[in-house]
Amino acid sequence: MFSDTEHWSHLQRCLRDDTLPLDVRAAGALMLLYGVPVSKITELTTEHLREGDQPTLILGDHPTVLPPAVHRLLHRQAEHPRHESSIGRTTPPTAWIFPGYAAGTHRSAATLAAKLRRHDLPVHTSRNTALLNLASDLPAAVLSDLLGISITSALQWTRRAARDWNACLASR
Repeated sequence: MFSDTEHWSHLQRCLRDDTLPLDVRAAGALMLLYGVPVSKITELTTEHLREGDQPTLILGDHPTVLPPAVHRLLHRQAEHPRHESSIGRTTPPTAWIFPGYAAGTHRSAATLAAKLRRHDLPVHTSRNTALLNLASDLPAAVLSDLLGISITSALQWTRRAARDWNACLASR
């Protein structure tokens, strides 16, 4: 797990560091803020992004309000010019926010995870830290609905996040 300082430092990097690739910044922000698995990030389409007074992202069954900086990153990633194919043609626009190399496909989770790691954003540590932080503030039912994870998984995270004051007192 990251310390709170490390966690927020990585998030700030994703939000403000223009030297990082746009896809790394967008995926990293979702992973660090909401603990979204890379496999779900790669499957996001423009239909998951909603505009309006409060921009939202559909993660589970309910829309999740996005901070403006994260919304801008995702919006830029969705509009980012598609990469050129090996024969020099630009791939056609797609609904995938993280398009794959073959036309009409999304990026593979393994490819995106490797790219995140190359830019010093460890996938499992980032996701686990985010889930632990969210679970310490939200009831399991809300966490499950908000992120689209199973209630069993949400309960496990809230148990892990529970503060065990007896252990703290015993160590003193």
